[in-house]
Parts: sequence; structure tokens; C-alpha cells
Amino acid sequence: MDSSTMAAAFALGLAAYLLITDWVDLAPWNKVDDLPVRQKLLISVANYTPLLFVSVAVLLGGGLLVILALLVGVVDLAMHVAYWWLPYLRGASADQIAERERLFGGTTTFLPAIGNHPIPNAQHVVVGILMASMVAFTAVSAI
Repeated sequence: MDSSTMAAAFALGLAAYLLITDWVDLAPWNKVDDLPVRQKLLISVANYTPLLFVSVAVLLGGGLLVILALLVGVVDLAMHVAYWWLPYLRGASADQIAERERLFGGTTTFLPAIGNHPIPNAQHVVVGILMASMVAFTAVSAI
């Protein structure tokens, strides 16, 4: 498989994974049973739109389209890192810790604790791996 096909496969695989974990209660893997449908719809649009764009862009090819797909993927990955990994490594405010506990408390984690820093849950570690793979293959296909 070429890099464009792999980038599209990771983008679509991530979209499918998010579709399941955003809508199906798989506790303790995720915590979505108490989210209102309107909030789930907003999360879905925000999550799936960039991934669908990346998959279409890399499959259609073309210099500028693939560069835009790479930019979208990098921004998406940067937001993921900023939300999950920076607080884990550097710490978070009391409000951020309370928010994560409310949204993700009781979900599966496996990373070691660093002081009182919020630990990324397993569901989002998988998201990060899939997203980083998508960005890497998109970058290769842009070359």
C-alpha cells in the first residue's frame, strides 16, 4: 500500500473508532452515557470532518490538497497533544483536572501517574497513536 492509501486508511480508521467511542457506551473504556445527544453531534462534526477531509485529500492527491490535508492533520494532532499530553507531562490547573475527572473519570488508564497530573485515558492514547500515524503517512504522501 502506498503512503496516500495508508494515510486515508488511518484517517478513516480513526473516524470509525471515534464514531464507536463517541456514541457507544463501552465503560470503562469510555464515558459517554451521560452526554446529551446535541453534545455528541457537535463532537462528531468537530472530530469527523477533518478526518474525512484528510482521507479524501490524500486519495485525490495533488500538491496543494495534500499539503492542506497535512496542515489539518498537524493542527488536529497538536490539539490532541495540548489537551492530553502537555497536562500529563507538565501538570494542569485545578479546573482542568476537575473537567477531566468529570468527563473521563473512571475510564481505563495504564500510564504511570506523574504527581497529581491528569493521566490520558486508554481510549485517547489509541486516538493519539492513530492520529500520529495518519499525520506521518500524510507527510510522506506530501513529499
